[in-house]
Amino acid sequence: MMESREPLLWHFKQLDGAVGLSFKANFHFALVGHLMKGYRHPNSTTITRTTRLLTSILGELCVKSE
Repeated sequence: MMESREPLLWHFKQLDGAVGLSFKANFHFALVGHLMKGYRHPNSTTITRTTRLLTSILGELCVKSE
C-alpha cells in the first residue's frame, strides 16, 4: 500500500498534516483514524464509501489467511 502513495506523496503529506495522522509513522493507527472519521462524517456517501473500504480490506485479509 505504501508504494502506491509514492506518486502522490506531496498530496498525502498535506492530508496527513491536516488530519494529524501519519501513515509513515504509524500506518495502522492512521488507517483506523481515517476509517473512524469516515464513519462519523455527516455525508452518508462518505459513510457508505468507508464501509465499502473496510469490507474490501477485511475481504482481502480473509482471502490471504486461508
